Amino acid sequence: MVYNNHGATVRIRGSNGQMQSVHIGFGKHRYECPSGESQKLNPLVIREGRIKLTMKDVVAELRRLKAKPPGAHASRQAIARYNAVVPRYNAALRRARRLGSAFDATAHQYNAIIDSDCTAASGG
Repeated sequence: MVYNNHGATVRIRGSNGQMQSVHIGFGKHRYECPSGESQKLNPLVIREGRIKLTMKDVVAELRRLKAKPPGAHASRQAIARYNAVVPRYNAALRRARRLGSAFDATAHQYNAIIDSDCTAASGG
């Protein structure tokens, strides 16, 4: 993980062995935190990066699975193919919602630490 302007870039090795990176933005405000605070904050930023990369894969899966419902005069095969995709689409949608909630919860944890332990930097 590397901190940069208004955020951090998180690099994670995926299950396929390839490195992936994602930017986690912190907004325009800057804070001064006591020494050692990064030990609390870094794991949260890395968790957010993992969630964001997983969400990217789930959104790609949702796009791939999204299909128009068959028309009124569609063949039985077309209807069967559509009906087979619907449960997978719904499962991916539920996963995306859980990931969104997990990301929000992690961001709230991060913000709570910043609010309680850090002070706003002058000029930020």
